[in-house]
Amino acid sequence: DRWQKGVGPVLSAADYMFLGHHAATSLYMISARLCEAGHMSAMILMFTGEFTAPIMNVLRISRTASNDEISAHSILGRSLLQVIYPYVEYLFALFYATFRIVIGPICAAHLTYDILLTKKGRKNVPVGLSVVWLAMVWGVLFGSIPWIKGALTILRAGLNVGSGDSAISSIDPE
Repeated sequence: DRWQKGVGPVLSAADYMFLGHHAATSLYMISARLCEAGHMSAMILMFTGEFTAPIMNVLRISRTASNDEISAHSILGRSLLQVIYPYVEYLFALFYATFRIVIGPICAAHLTYDILLTKKGRKNVPVGLSVVWLAMVWGVLFGSIPWIKGALTILRAGLNVGSGDSAISSIDPE
């Protein structure tokens, strides 16, 4: 259990990564507002980072349902969420891997070029802040490697429809 009486919440390594990711994201957005530059890069990074969030929400709900007892509203003895779980898991893995392996690094590389190697970028964003931003951007991408590995495992396994099991029980790192 995550809550221990007298201790409080007990966080896992994944929890700390999640919290660190959101602290970095908040710092990026706040500093962009303060220096009145970088707002477009913040929006692009939020888009690439959060594109998969709706699918992830359905994945987590359907994962929870797949672990629950069979409900009264069922299709061949399984709830709708249990039925769609393997499909949602595969779709999420496909989008997550695409955004974290291809689209995210392309956007980060463009951002790196733009704020460090162009006159306008160096003029609008102080070099020190640029370095901090880039460390956070690349840190989030490299920090997502454990989740990328989970997504690739799901993609390699394919759809395990009908077996009662998904490719892996969770995309979260172990």
